[in-house]
Parts: sequence; structure tokens; C-alpha cells
Amino acid sequence: MWQLTISQRLRLLERRMLELSAWRVALEQPLPDWRMTQPNHPARGIKLGEPWGFTDGTHGYNTHTQGAVIFEANFNVPPSLAGFPIELELDVGGEGFVQISNVGGVIFRGGLNPYHKAFPILEQADGGESFTVRVEAVPKGLFGSRNDAPSLARAHLVAPHLEVKEFLADLEVLHQVAVALEGHEVVPHLINAAEDVLQNLDWTSNAQDYLSRLMHGTLGTDFERSVLWSLPPMPDLKPLEVHWLDGVNMARGQLKTHLEKIKILYPAMGSLALTGHAHIDLAWLWTVSETRRKIRRTFGTVLDLMNKYPDFTFNQSSAQAYAWLEQDDPTMFAQVQARVREGRWEAIGGMWVEPDGQMLSGESWVRQIWYGQRYFLEKFGRTSSVSWLPDTFGFNPQLPQLLHLGGMNSFFTTKLRWNETSEFPHDLFVWQGLDGSTVTAHCFWNVFGSYNAQIEAKSVLGTWQKFKGKASAAWLKHDSPPQSLLAFGYGDGGGGPSREHLEGYARLSNYPAMPKLEMTRVDDFFAKLPTDLPVWHGELYLELHRGTLTTQAKVKQLHRTLEHRLLEAELLWTLAWLKAEATYPHTQLESLWKILLLHQFHDILPGSSIREVYADAHSALETALQETIVLRDTAPKTALQNLLENAQLESTDSQQPENLTVKMLPSGAVQLESDALRVRINASGWLDSVLDKYYNTEYIEQPCTITYQHDVPREWEAWDINPPQTKTIESRVEFAILPHGVRVTHFWRDSVFEQEFRLGVRGVVVQNRVQWNEKRMFVRAEFPIAIRTDKAYFETAFGVVERTTQANTPSQMAAFEVVAHRFVLLQEGQKYMALLNDSKYGFSVSSNVIRMSLLRGTMYPDPTADLGVHKFCYELDYLGDQELTPFVALEAVAERGIEFNSPILAAAGVLVSAGGLILSAIKKSETDDCALLIRWYEPSGKHAPNTLDLRNFAPKRVARVDFLEQELGNLELQNGTVQLEVKPFEVVTLKLWF
Repeated sequence: MWQLTISQRLRLLERRMLELSAWRVALEQPLPDWRMTQPNHPARGIKLGEPWGFTDGTHGYNTHTQGAVIFEANFNVPPSLAGFPIELELDVGGEGFVQISNVGGVIFRGGLNPYHKAFPILEQADGGESFTVRVEAVPKGLFGSRNDAPSLARAHLVAPHLEVKEFLADLEVLHQVAVALEGHEVVPHLINAAEDVLQNLDWTSNAQDYLSRLMHGTLGTDFERSVLWSLPPMPDLKPLEVHWLDGVNMARGQLKTHLEKIKILYPAMGSLALTGHAHIDLAWLWTVSETRRKIRRTFGTVLDLMNKYPDFTFNQSSAQAYAWLEQDDPTMFAQVQARVREGRWEAIGGMWVEPDGQMLSGESWVRQIWYGQRYFLEKFGRTSSVSWLPDTFGFNPQLPQLLHLGGMNSFFTTKLRWNETSEFPHDLFVWQGLDGSTVTAHCFWNVFGSYNAQIEAKSVLGTWQKFKGKASAAWLKHDSPPQSLLAFGYGDGGGGPSREHLEGYARLSNYPAMPKLEMTRVDDFFAKLPTDLPVWHGELYLELHRGTLTTQAKVKQLHRTLEHRLLEAELLWTLAWLKAEATYPHTQLESLWKILLLHQFHDILPGSSIREVYADAHSALETALQETIVLRDTAPKTALQNLLENAQLESTDSQQPENLTVKMLPSGAVQLESDALRVRINASGWLDSVLDKYYNTEYIEQPCTITYQHDVPREWEAWDINPPQTKTIESRVEFAILPHGVRVTHFWRDSVFEQEFRLGVRGVVVQNRVQWNEKRMFVRAEFPIAIRTDKAYFETAFGVVERTTQANTPSQMAAFEVVAHRFVLLQEGQKYMALLNDSKYGFSVSSNVIRMSLLRGTMYPDPTADLGVHKFCYELDYLGDQELTPFVALEAVAERGIEFNSPILAAAGVLVSAGGLILSAIKKSETDDCALLIRWYEPSGKHAPNTLDLRNFAPKRVARVDFLEQELGNLELQNGTVQLEVKPFEVVTLKLWF
């Protein structure tokens, strides 16, 4: 072969493998007769090859409302297959759950999909064995794709030539490695080894053997078969004679010997820790109901593989997924529990779901962690030490602290490699949060995907080559060699790891010149990492998917509102339980919280799912919101609640401006004026002046307008947006003078923007009602503020993010849309202006212009997204020219942001005196019947020595605890108060016993 090039020799090897592949199957037997039961229809017979399915007017079989179709068959193994191992190969036209039984019971339960469609049922057949197969199927392909013409395409008993399959797998791995190591000096040796064993392999040349394989479509390429116009009758398949199979076994032995010699010359290089994984989005291009079916299919497949491959390890996050399985299939759930106890199945992530990483409030993160870790502890006997968020679209800078307080010291994602502008500099690092807390973070760089890798040469070699962390100096002082993680398996209905993956692992785990592979638990992988790593401080901003802060506005508004109402209900019932001995509604509150937590999943809250997901989400969240309000309002009254209500009333009264006047000016503008403030809405309907009369200070530089731009991102429509290139909407305008303000209505294109302006004590409140009927348009509210500053403050979970208002570097330019919760704050000297809101998350500040993203009109994956009526409110809140430090200003605007969203929570500060801290929650303990929890956070970034006044609660003992209510240390009580030193942006949870 010396005269051929390397590429020519590899091509010849491919052709030899293609030839051998025709003999993978020794014999096969179709199963022609089945019974089919469609939802709400009687069972009927169906033949192999027959189409099935019906439509409901939505151009597809609606599994969301109609459920799965059941296929059943009874069969006996024919005598002709005696002596062979037997597999059942199926294709029913979609994803399915397969159960195969014999007289001894169930022998297989698992998923049917393009990667899992052959199910071993006998190691060696005697002939005559009886089986029953049942398939629950939906006519859907991978990633929610619809099959409008499903059919029972394949149902065959197959007797494989295992010797041929194993030899081919050996050759395929060798070929993969030779291609992946292109240019490496080991490649000729690998090809030499393959050519030597194939040259010595004696093989059948019988014409009837070849022609039978041609007729069955297993010989030659698709094109070579396609040009055959017609053929005479061809012979049936017949198995290879024993002496040919003996030759195959001998060739396998020779190839193994060659590889062992080559490995001496070129040993394995590098190391990857492998974990099986099946990323299952709890909703995305399918509904929650379909996810529950995907979970059962996938978990069944994984359990079956664990029976066959004793070193196979697997991880799965999301307590919600396990809770569904516990309800849907208790038997399978018990099997999962057994594997978790064994240690090979890792319940990971420590949260209820894999949530969005930016829009959750601090308390929502606490509850994600509490309910997730609590479920893992109760059901599996252990919590998780690893936060597993591979697909979340950016991460808030408080997350290291929140993970630490939730029992997690490690963090994993792959999403940072999706940056579209600047490459994130680390894949192995220490992530430090706002308060200084740290977690060890890892992000592997799978070159052929993200969190779902394949165990094949290019994937494992490419991942090792891309691993930047292997060059860290920390390894010089570490006991173990550099290693990266790699998660493998097919996600989102692909069934997770496959037999092919695990067979590939067996061959590639210690291959010449390739990274060494070992199965691992993810927590064990992190435990072996060095700690002296590069440090990244602050948020992990994803330079992509910025539109998810705006898309599907209704679900975001319901999310924000329910977050606050749940905290109010907890607060009032805790006071009732404490003073009136009312029964605290633990079960009801838990149920309501879990509804919210589910809908914080990273493809529901961000707005990146299909229409049916949001129909379900809106219904579930609206129902939960109404139940929460009723629960809150039925809490028995106590003296403490009266104190709280009085504080609310005082706060409300203080917000009413004194001597308010509203008048139309000769210019056509409208002026709103109080003793403190003069505001003007110009003749075009835009706010163009906010004058602080006391200091004679103007806060508006140019009119505050609603702007638009055409909205067609390069890809990932619901996810992505383009940089702002905005134009002010040109509209017909109507004014209506009201007793308390003015209503301005803009009629623009096919939509109507109704804005009601009124004065508060500290600013301008704008109540919005929008009838939105646009597609591929993006509208924002823009506020040119008369403040010059090079930084702005954006509220995040339990704190603020300070960001530049300039765009000098590529990474600054890429951050053209960022997240904020309840406020954005600008400051120039002693001059401050905050924009408060009740339901928006997408913002930017460019120089002195604050932009708040309002609505989009995306087409994919929900063509009806955001159409309809939207109501939301915001306020421009000035703090005035007064002696305020930035710390005090941030404290003040944090309190105002809470008050704007929840006057009850804002008023609750009277119950506990804690200067400089923001009260986050008061709730009954989850672990102790005679204790409650109070949580604060420091909002501005300063050290805050505090005397906490707890006399309203009269506790007998007080201790600091983490989010899992584990004690961190007792605090000394002195006349109902405790002394506490709080670090910048620290979250403090106290437990009070009675």
C-alpha cells in the first residue's frame, strides 16, 4: 500500500468496512400483525408498513391533548433463529416507550428513538420463546419535529452476527482516531494495523451471499443501490458459515495485539472524566406533558444500560424530573433510587429545575435550592455539591454566594462557549461572587456540540485539545494530572447514552495517542480539581440570547407578581402562626412555590418555547396567583399584622403629592405640578421635563419616547436580538385630562399604546396598557436623563451589578442588552435618577440614555408570541440634590423597588429594625415547628455593622443558618436584639426559636 496516500488508504478502509457491514445481520424476521389503540378510539389491527395517525385541525397529531398511541403485539421466536442472539428492531413513526415481557415478567422498559431502536431480548434463542411488546408512541421526532404521516415502518426480529459487529466497531474506532489525528505520526501505524488484519481475513465470495445482501439493502452505498432499475428475484439471507466467523474472531485478536504494541510507542495523552447525561428540557419545543414521557423513556433506557455496563455512570439534574417519575412510574423510580444509592446514578444540580440564571429574585434562588436539595435528601439520602446549569443563558453575580449557602461548592455550565463576540477566557476557574464567596467552576468545550457529546475520536480529542485549563500552573502542585469533564449522550428525547457510546468507551478509554477516558461522578471530578485557579469576579454575561429578557412578556409579569405575592402570603401566615397559633399552610405554600419554580425553567421563563407551553404556563401561573392572593388575604389578623398594615397606610399616604394640578398648556403640552415637582408631557405625547422645584433641577434631557426597530435576528429568533438601532414611533396621539394626571394614547401601525401619567412624591408614575398586534418589531421605552456618568447600577438577585455606560471594548459593545430586576439607577454627584418597574427585565444604558425593552413580535418557535393586551407600570424616581452617598442611594432605591412591587414587603421593615439591610423574607421554619426564619441582604456593597431589633418576635434563641437551615453559629440575644457584622452584598438568614 506504499504507493497510496494516507487519505486514499483511509478511503479504502472505509470501503472495506462498508462491505463487512452488509453482514452485521445474520437473519431477520418481520412481525406483521399488531394492535393499535389511539386515544378515544377502540383498538384495531394494523399491519407492518401501514400508516396511522389522524389530525385535529392543527396540521398534526396533537399529543398535548390526545396523548400517546399504544401498539401491542405477541410473537414467538421462529425456529429459524435458534442459536442466535435476538434483538427487536422498531420504528413506529415517532418517540416511544417500549415494554417487552415474557413469561418471567418484564425484560425491558425504555425509550424508542432514532438512537435507541434495537432492543436485545435473548442472548441465544432456542426457538419458540413467547414475548409481548407494548409501545406508547407519539408522532414526534427529535426536538419536537412533527411527523404528519407516521407509519409502523419497522418491526423485525433480528439475529446479528455479533462477531462482525464487534470487529466493525473496532475498525470504526481505529478509522475515527486516524482521521481525528490527521498528521500525527501514529496514523500510519494505525492504518498498517487495520490493513494487515484485513489482508489476512479470509472472506466469502459466494455470489448468492452477496446478492442476498444487496436485495436487503445492506451492501453498497445509497447511491449505488439507487441506480439499480430492476433486479431478478434474489436469494434470502443466510448466516455466515462458522469458519468465516472464526476468521473474524482471529482478526479481532490480531488487531488488539497490534494496538497494544502501538500504544507502547504512543501512549494515551491527556485525560477526560466522562459522565453520561441526557439533557432534558422540561419544556421547549414540546410541552410539559411530553417531557414527562421523555423522562420515563430516557430513565428506562439508562437503567437498562446500567444493567449491561457495570462501569457506566450517569447524572441527571432537576428534582422536578424525579418527582414526576415518582408519580408516573413508582417502580422505575425505585430502581433509580437504588442506582443513586449505589453511586453510579448522580442526582445533581441541587435545584428544583435548571432555571434561568438572570431573572430570578434572590428568594426564588433560595427556594430553587431549598426544594431541590430537600427532595434529594429525602428521596436519595444526600444533597448535591454541584450546581449543574449547562444550558442557562447567563448567570447573576450573586450565584456563588447562593450556591455556597445551599450546600454547593462547584458550578458547571457549557453555555459560556456560545459567546458570539469575545471568547470567555477560562474553562477551569474560581468564580467569585459580589460578597467574595467562591465556587470552583468548569466549562468543557465539546467541539461538536455542547453538553451532549458523543464518545468518538474527534469529540474526545477535540475536547482535550480545547481544554485551556490543562495549562494552569495549579497542576504543578497537584497530585493528579490535568483533566476535563465531558458529558455524553443524546438529549431532549434522544434517550441519553446509547450502547454505541458505551462500546466506544470500551475501545477508546486507553487508545494510542488519544486522551485517556474514565467514567466518573461529577462531584468526584470537582473534588479532585486544584483550587489555585484563575479568578473571575462578578456576573457571567452570555454574549447571546439577549432577547430572552423580553420575549413572552406575560409569563415574565406573572413570574414577577407571583414571586412577591408568595412572599406576602408567607409573611402574613408566619405572623398569624406566631401570635394567633394558626396552622401554617406549609403544604399549600409548597405547592404554589413549586408551580413558580417549574416555570422558571430556562426555556419557559425566557420565552423560548412553543405556543402550547405558554398556554399551559399562563393558566398555571394565573391560577397559582389567584390562590396565593386568596391565601394571603385569609391569614388571621394579629397585632403584628395591624402594625404592618399601619405602616403600609403611612407609606401610601406619603406617596400622595400635595397640591396637585393638571392643565393643558397653549403649546398643546400637558403640565402636572405639585409642591415638589413640575412635569411636562409635550404635544407629541412624550414626557420631556421632570423639574425638581426645590433644587430647580431638571432630570430629563430630551423627550422620553417609545422607539421601535425591525426585529429579525441572525438566528434563534425568540432568543436573540440585534443591537439597538431605534426610531421613535410616529403616531396619532389623543390626550385625556384626568383628576390625578393625564392619559396619552398613541395609535401606531396596528397597535395602541395607552400611557397614564401621574405624580408620586418622588417622581413620575406611568401606567401602560398596550394592545400589541405586531410581528418582528421590537419596542422600547427610552429615557434620556440629564445625568452624566460612566456607570449605572442594575438590580440583581440580592444586590446590584455596576456596569459601564460606555462601549469602548468588544465585550462592552456586546453587552448591549442586560438584565435588571426592579430598578436601574444613574448618579452624577449628588444627583440620582432611578427607573423602577413591575415586570420588565431587558435594559441598557448608553451614556445617559436608559432603554427599557417592552415587547417583541417573534415568529419562532411561537408565531403568536406576545400578541394581545399588556399592562405594566414604571416610575421615574428622582432622589434629589441632597447629601446622599452612593451606598445610601442604593439602599433607598432598593427599598423603593420593593415598595413599587410589594408595599406589604416594604412595610414589613417596621417589624425588624436593621439599618442598611433589606428585608427579604419572614417565614416559618421548614425543619422546626417552633422556629421562624428572617432573611436580609446588604444591597449597596458596604460593610454594615448592625443591631438587629427582634423584640417584636421575642425569640428564646437566635442562630445564623444557611439556606438548608443548617446552623452556622449562635448569636447572643441582648434585650431582644443581636449584633451582626454584615459584609458587602452578604445574605443573612437568622433562625429564631420560641
